[in-house]
Amino acid sequence: MSSRLRLLLRFLNARLSKRISVWILASIFLIEFIILVPSVSRRKQELLQQLTMISSGKVAWIIKTYPYQSEAELLKQLMYLEQLDANIKGGLVYKLPDGKRIGEFGEPPQLSFSQAKLGEDVYLNTP
Repeated sequence: MSSRLRLLLRFLNARLSKRISVWILASIFLIEFIILVPSVSRRKQELLQQLTMISSGKVAWIIKTYPYQSEAELLKQLMYLEQLDANIKGGLVYKLPDGKRIGEFGEPPQLSFSQAKLGEDVYLNTP
C-alpha cells in the first residue's frame, strides 16, 4: 500500500503533472472571468432600470395624487421624496410643453429637457 502511495506522489510531483495542473487551473479562472464580467454588467443595467421605474412611479404618484397643487407645492413634495429615498439624489422640474424650468431639488441631473422629452435615459454611476 505504501509503495502505491509513493508511486502516486511521485507522479503528482512530476513536471508534466504540474504543468497540466497549472493549465487546468488557469483555464478554469479564464472561463469564470469570461462568464462573470458580462453577468455583472447585465445585473448593473437591470438594477439601474429598476431604480428608474421605481423613481418614475413615485413621481407619477405625487403628480396624480396632487393634480391641482402649485409649482412650489409640487417641488416641496419632490424634495420630501428625496429625503425618503436615498436612491433619489435630485431632479429638475419642467413645465410642459415649452420646457420652462420650474425648479430643482438635490443634485441636478445630467439629463436635459430635450433628452427627457425624447425619452432618453442617462445613468450615472456615483458612489
